Amino acid sequence: MSEDVIRFFYQPRQKLFTECKADICIYGGSAGGGKTRAVLQHPLKRKDNGKFTATIFRRTREDITRPGALWDESMLIYPYFKGVPNNSSHEWRFPSGMKIKFAGLQYDQDVTGWRGAQMPAIYFDQLETFTQQQFIYMLSRNRSVCGVKPYIRATCNPEPGWLADFLSWWIAEDGYADMERAGKMRYLVNSDNTFYWADTPDELQKQFPDITPKSVTFIPATIYDNVILMEKDPGYLANLQGLSLVDRERLLGDAQRGGNWKIKPEAGNLFNRAWFPIVRDWDKNDPWTFVIRWDFAATEQSLRNDDPDYTAWNVMGKNHRTHEFLILEAGQKRLNPSAVYDEFRTRCEFWRDWLDNYGLRLKVRWEIEPGSASKREARTFAGLVPWADARGIPSRGSKIERARPMAAQAEHGFVSVLKGDWNEMWLNHMHSQPADHDDMMDAATGAYDDLNSEITKKARSYGG
Repeated sequence: MSEDVIRFFYQPRQKLFTECKADICIYGGSAGGGKTRAVLQHPLKRKDNGKFTATIFRRTREDITRPGALWDESMLIYPYFKGVPNNSSHEWRFPSGMKIKFAGLQYDQDVTGWRGAQMPAIYFDQLETFTQQQFIYMLSRNRSVCGVKPYIRATCNPEPGWLADFLSWWIAEDGYADMERAGKMRYLVNSDNTFYWADTPDELQKQFPDITPKSVTFIPATIYDNVILMEKDPGYLANLQGLSLVDRERLLGDAQRGGNWKIKPEAGNLFNRAWFPIVRDWDKNDPWTFVIRWDFAATEQSLRNDDPDYTAWNVMGKNHRTHEFLILEAGQKRLNPSAVYDEFRTRCEFWRDWLDNYGLRLKVRWEIEPGSASKREARTFAGLVPWADARGIPSRGSKIERARPMAAQAEHGFVSVLKGDWNEMWLNHMHSQPADHDDMMDAATGAYDDLNSEITKKARSYGG
């Protein structure tokens, strides 16, 4: 493969990004648009300038080195330009002396490590994962003595927050990119950590005569712009299409305009009651695995706390032939601590006996928080059901993150509920999420995760 092919082959929107003259150019706005390759190839334009240094930031060093991420991708490109890697410092040096450095910027205070630095080219990969304060501080480090006008380049995926506000001029009312404004420049001044915008630099110079305005633009890109990816990995599009509604809107979105910057998990789009078919019967001869998942809250209602959390449960099965899911029962109660133990044992025994009539077994799972007290509590619960495969599962990630896999399956009709008098209450609860009380959602998403995740197999058993 020749150097010329590597140097000059860009897909159309990558080419717009590469040729952009703005001081700050932000590229992407959805998954699969070739963002990482665009960032890695961009500084190679200066490879013959021995005084030039480019710094590419990810939020953490782990984001740089994880399989298939920036460092691995750079190994597929930079050797063609005679770049020599330093694996310990994550830096490339080229024959001219030009350097490309990869760095993490995990915490706000980490920016002080760059105090006094002169950085002609700053790249942020996934800018939405950084804080506004980090971005503002690094603007002050963007200066050059190597003959190249300093610039900042960044990639992003849609996410509500400071970056969505920063790019709001380029985003239409419906949350997708405004294609009439895509690639057009606006001008920015940062004064006292506040951004001031104008259509021309002169407007800002009149208001801030001592600050030089910076030009800014946004170039949207989608997976449909990435012909190479679509040809090499057509399954990636299917993966995006299979995401939960909110993630699909953000990471796939519109074929031309990219992801949606305004969509948030809210009632009806995290879970929608219409996604759950209600069935009167199910094939008990199919291969099933069942679990009853608990979300405990041992705070009872009182004059001081008239709206405590609930103890919630969910009995869910996975059909290993059809890969569909069935919820046999879901519910919640406000209970005092001793009543929680009674409810736990009684309900687990009921569903054990009920499933045993069909030759099916029931696993018992509950969420545990970090700490020795939770582990002691887990042993107590396991001791109440000595007949069961009973395990406490450590919590991981946010509640919304844990909900997304089940939400994606539910939206495609793969999670059914058995007809019962609890249906309406549970469907209304799921439809209203996120809400102040999310106990039944936690039990449901926990059960789904138990039936799918390796964490169930690896979880430590406390007496079960």
